[in-house]
Amino acid sequence: MATVAKRRQKIDMPKSIKNKFAAALCMLLVGAIMMVSASYAWFTLSTAPEVKGITTNVGANGNLEIMLLDGTGSLLSDASNLGVEPNIGDSMESQLRIDANRTWGNLVDLSDSYYGLSDIILAPAALNITNPDAGSDVAKIIDKIILKVPSYGADGRVQNVREDTTLGYKSSTSFNVQASDAQRTGVSAIGSNAGVSARLLAYINARQGVESAKNSAKDKAQSSLVSNAASLANTLMNLVIGSEGQTFTRDQIVIFNVVLSDLNDANEYVLQSIKQAAIAYAIGTDDEMTEAQISTMRTAVLAAATLSDLETALGDIAVPSDITTAWNQYASTKTAITNARTYYDNLTADESVNSFTEDQVRALLNTVLNKAAVQIGGFVDPTRAQVQEILNNIGEDPLEITLLEGSGIFYEIAKSTGSLSVSGIRVSGINATMSTSGVSADGTLGAVLQLANDSNPEENEGDALAMSDLFGYIIDLGFRTNAAGSNLLLQGSGTQRIYNSADSSVTNVLTQGAGTYISFSSDDTSKFDAADIIELMGAVRLVFVTPIIESGEITGYTIIHMAAPDLSDIDATSLTDTVTAPIAFYSFTSALVDPNAGEDDREVIVTLGDKIDTDIITPLEQNVAKKISVIVYLDGDVVDNTMVANAKTSMTGKLNLQFASDADLVPMDVASLKNALSVADLVSALEAAVPAIKADDVYTAAEAAMEPNAAEDPTEEQRTLVAAVAEAEAALAATTQVDEDIIAAARALKAAAAANGLGDLVEYEVPSGSSDPTGP
Repeated sequence: MATVAKRRQKIDMPKSIKNKFAAALCMLLVGAIMMVSASYAWFTLSTAPEVKGITTNVGANGNLEIMLLDGTGSLLSDASNLGVEPNIGDSMESQLRIDANRTWGNLVDLSDSYYGLSDIILAPAALNITNPDAGSDVAKIIDKIILKVPSYGADGRVQNVREDTTLGYKSSTSFNVQASDAQRTGVSAIGSNAGVSARLLAYINARQGVESAKNSAKDKAQSSLVSNAASLANTLMNLVIGSEGQTFTRDQIVIFNVVLSDLNDANEYVLQSIKQAAIAYAIGTDDEMTEAQISTMRTAVLAAATLSDLETALGDIAVPSDITTAWNQYASTKTAITNARTYYDNLTADESVNSFTEDQVRALLNTVLNKAAVQIGGFVDPTRAQVQEILNNIGEDPLEITLLEGSGIFYEIAKSTGSLSVSGIRVSGINATMSTSGVSADGTLGAVLQLANDSNPEENEGDALAMSDLFGYIIDLGFRTNAAGSNLLLQGSGTQRIYNSADSSVTNVLTQGAGTYISFSSDDTSKFDAADIIELMGAVRLVFVTPIIESGEITGYTIIHMAAPDLSDIDATSLTDTVTAPIAFYSFTSALVDPNAGEDDREVIVTLGDKIDTDIITPLEQNVAKKISVIVYLDGDVVDNTMVANAKTSMTGKLNLQFASDADLVPMDVASLKNALSVADLVSALEAAVPAIKADDVYTAAEAAMEPNAAEDPTEEQRTLVAAVAEAEAALAATTQVDEDIIAAARALKAAAAANGLGDLVEYEVPSGSSDPTGP
């Protein structure tokens, strides 16, 4: 036992021996490694290596960003991003425009039909201010019901100004009432709701469209007869009783160019009436048709070029016989107009010819007033002797000229629109009348209108409510910057959205902003000229506001600024059909019209004051987003009947808003963005591409297919190509070329060329923008 115990005892070596043994062991191990890997001759001891002396600069990249707020962003409190995290692929070149607008960037493009701005017509209204004052500096508050609108009595007078407008989003067939702020899409129409569904409103609009187009067709044909009957009848009389071998000058036959254009316009109104009737009939026939299905059907019907196309567009709904009859009449008249137009164009093609024979003019006249079917003073197709006898014995009664079946295009139009007549014209020096005979008072369109009126669709439970009257709109925007202590500015003149516009190395037209301005045009300067435009523009108001959010809902808006077009330097005498003006901020006051009025009768008037010498909208806090909305409306306290034209729209145009910061923002220096593309490059490329495309057989075939008498209908690709070439030619021919028009034309031509296999003829690259999205 003692021996074993001794063996287990610990042997305690001196410390010096321990250290030497450990050192020796280590040397043995190292030696073994060296023997195995003899190439590693030296060793360093290291746990944290470093690299010294490298100079590195980091760009600060000053930034001001904008985005369109949807329902979620509108209701969030100010934050660094308003719920949107930027990501690769957010660009408009990578996704739909409507999706790109909802992400942070330097461009919000509202031109897409998704927002419906082209469908909103400003009508006189008033801001619904809840705390009017006599001009103090107290902030003005606009109620959640943004606008007050007029209510009319049966006598046509304004009874009161009511507070029942609501906000709506663009849907398939209308603007639908937003059930909550969560449905905001960034652009909201402001209007009234008549309590009807979107489906029923689509029917009502179609039914009204039938009558409107029917009336336009009748008016166009009737006005043409009133203006041209005397000249046509005198030409007819000259052919009957004039000397043989007589000739006519170019000035004497140019009237046919006018008449054929008028009658073609009238006939196209006939087609519009027929198509609207088909839409109304289909909605009334299929009570289960959804709003989206109505939209698809409506688009297909409006695009129909033939009766067969219409049958396809209506699907399972059979085309009624009244519509078939009306369509066939339209098509017959279209053919007659096309043939007459071809004859006239061929006859007058050589501009050096100024003399036309009796036979040539007779053939031309017969297309609109065929002597063989015209009754003059009781004689059908009268001889020279009969006409002379009529003229000798006419007395004081007017000469009656009656258009019978087969008398030409006026009669064919009358079959659609109803009878036409004119009195008080002078023919061969005597009073005369001209009228159609044998057609009904309403024509084939009368039965079409009745068909639409009798459809009477039923409303479905749960259908979205539609807005019946629109007055203005509101745009919800978000802004943020990484600059400290800066202000958000309304940028007047156009400037680069990324780089300093003074930098001559920047040529990229795609990053060039247009500034802040409003531009309106008149379609008919004889009724609404530049002076009229200027006067009506003066009633347009832009109100910059911030939303007031309580319990997750927007309860009102605080006014930051009131803005309007600055018309002080606009000279109407130097303008024709378009007026463009900058936007400026103005002082304003709001006060009760009757301080003693009851709560339900409070009427507030807002008065614009002097222009404010500032472009500052609001301060921006570094890295904290700011919500700004812009309300656009027409001030009803300023507009009167002298300012508007006798038309649905007095003027049409666009509004452009550009923003900036008063901080010195320095972007990254990206050469490809600076000089990627210039307007001059695009113009040169278009000037080369257009003739190259037009010379190609593919385009020639497309152009031929577009002719009204073509053997087959053109394909959609052919239509697009011909339209794109025309758009490019118009943009290039413009007296003052507009960058946006050039870019749009370049995009359209490139896409159309690619679709028709002509992509190699278009040697430029333009971001394609976005395709057509679907609504909410």
